[in-house]
This record gives sequence, structure tokens and C-alpha cells, in this order.
Amino acid sequence: MKHVAQWSLPQRHRDLKILGFPIEVRRGFVFFLILIVFIYGGSLGFWTASAIGAFTVLHELGHALAARAYGADARISLDFLVAYAAYQSPRPLQWFERAVIAVAGPALQITVGTLILLASDINPTNRFDIGTSEASVAVWWASIALGVLNLLPVLPLDGGAIVSSVLERLFPRHGRVIMIRFSLGATVAALLSLFFTTSLQGFLPFMAFLVIYQVQALRSRPETVWQQPDPTGDFLRDALVTGMLVDNKSIDTAISYGSKSFALCPFSDTALNVARALVLSGNQEGAITWLLAAKNCSLDLATLLEKINTADEFQELNGLPDFDSLRSELLLLAQSRR
Repeated sequence: MKHVAQWSLPQRHRDLKILGFPIEVRRGFVFFLILIVFIYGGSLGFWTASAIGAFTVLHELGHALAARAYGADARISLDFLVAYAAYQSPRPLQWFERAVIAVAGPALQITVGTLILLASDINPTNRFDIGTSEASVAVWWASIALGVLNLLPVLPLDGGAIVSSVLERLFPRHGRVIMIRFSLGATVAALLSLFFTTSLQGFLPFMAFLVIYQVQALRSRPETVWQQPDPTGDFLRDALVTGMLVDNKSIDTAISYGSKSFALCPFSDTALNVARALVLSGNQEGAITWLLAAKNCSLDLATLLEKINTADEFQELNGLPDFDSLRSELLLLAQSRR
């Protein structure tokens, strides 16, 4: 990734934007669409892959537009099995605002798909109408069917993200793990049931991909990261893992994991967590260097300053000229961008 203050996107993707949102299309996403073509075969495979590609982008644009409505900046990334709209807000978002952002993706996806089918004189609730052409089947499946499935309360779907945030408030540090385990059990049960439901077997690949993702999420828990030291390249997930390693006092692993992740994808939260780990290791100079790196690739300087001010690890840096200068600079830059 290119290390720039304005945005942390790979150089080759920096100019790809839709409605002002930077979009990173990784090779894994292209491979995923090719895989869809082979799974469904023939012209149906091409129609399905095309519809999934288009409605995936539309889905993430729904999230990004909702985030922008609440004053947040957003960027979109498309990868194998994973597509997400990452956003940073200059203020803490309320739970209902996060819920609206989560719902906005599938809502836009379902709405546009429904309008396309109606404009084609196809009743989206009539099975026989939907099956009149491969194009209508692909549009219905990629928009309405997947949009509704995305609202189910299992991870990594949007419905699961909402439930997970509630559980995390009730069971700090354990809510997400509880949700992943529930999601994995529910998805495996659904996958097995689909084998005996001929009319719904088209959902088998989708459910299988969910199971793979959930297994990967469980394997990325902090206590097992040491067995898999290489970051995934998913900057949000890697930043989260780095922070959890610091929280669990796995300092050397956090520094190594976070440094590798930042090399793959410069992200301010990753740099911030590496700085926290370096403070705990006694390397104050190194911590300040990583805080400068966080500043250089931060999308939201006000939020970065708030995180620095509230992190316990950085309290011992107070009074150091470089640290105080950095905070003053962040404050001035954040104020000038309002």
C-alpha cells in the first residue's frame, strides 16, 4: 500500500473511485467471480458472477453513503469472500447510527434489484416470473436473495455485526467470540439442511463460503495468532488482532504482527497499536515513530488524537518534546479540517 496522508490505498487503486469513495479491488475478488462462473457454469455462471460483482459494489456503496450521511469518511475494499466499507467518523457514532449504516447496504441492494426486476415486468415474489431467464435469476439471487440473507444474525453478515456489537457491550472481550461460535453452528446446520432441500441448493456455495470465513475468524483469535503469525492483508481485521494482542500482553507478537500488517497495508489503527506495544516494551522513541506513521496515514486526525489521549499506554509519554509536539500538530490539523 502507498503511505499517504490523504488516504491509505494501494498506488494502483488510488484513482478508482465511485461517488467519491476510493475502491480497492483485490485479485481475490476477481478470482471469486471466476470461481462463481465455474460453479454455476455456462451463461448462468457469467450472469451470476456479473450480478454478484455489481450488487456487491452497490451493497458497499449503501454502507459508505450512510456513513457519509453521519459525517464519516469511507472507503471500500473487495476481496475473496470479503467485501467491506471501512469508515472513520470524527465523533463517536451512536449504536443506532451504526445500525443504520449496517442496514443501508442490503437495503440498497434489495431495493435496486427489486426495481430492476419490476422494470423488466418480472414479479420478484413470483418464482415462475423470476425463472423466465438466466438474467432475471441472477439479478434476483444477487440482489434480493443475498440481500435478505445478509440481514440474518450470523457473522460476517450485517445482521450478525449488529448482534455482535450488542453482545460485546454485554460481555466485553467475549461477545464477538460468542457470536462467531453461534454463527458457525447455525451456518453448518443450515448448510447440512440445504443438502436435503433441492429448491434451495443454489445457496450451498454461499453457505460454504460463510463457514470458511467463520472458521478463519475463530482461528484468528489472539491466543492462536502465534500459530499463524502472518497477517491476512485485511487491514481492519489485522488492526483488531494487533490491538487484542496488546491487550493480552503478547507484546513481541503484537509488534511483529502489526509491523508486518502495516507493511502490507498502512492503516492508522495498526500503527497506533504497534506504538502501544512499544511503550509497554520500554521503547518510547520507537513508539513515537509509529505514532507519526499513524498520523501520516490517518483518515481522521481528530479521532486519532482522541485515541492517543485516551490510551493508558501513552500517558507515560507526556512531557516528551516529540510526543507533545505531535499532539499539538494533530490538534491544529484536526481543527483546520473542520
